[in-house]
Amino acid sequence: MLSGPETFESLPPHLARILAPLAEGKTNAEIAAELSLAAHTVEQYVSEIKLATECRDRVDLVLRIRACTA
Repeated sequence: MLSGPETFESLPPHLARILAPLAEGKTNAEIAAELSLAAHTVEQYVSEIKLATECRDRVDLVLRIRACTA
């Protein structure tokens, strides 16, 4: 299992750039608008990050991001 800051540091740049907006609690649509992406693309990126970090859901993911950046 991947855990801790090293997990997020090892993400490809296209996935890593949505970590900060996720940690802020932004929706997929808000992240998409901020980063000039399609909402579906953001949804796919969130799914890929959850899979890579073995997070159960978006809340688990956000809490883990916040813990690693605190």
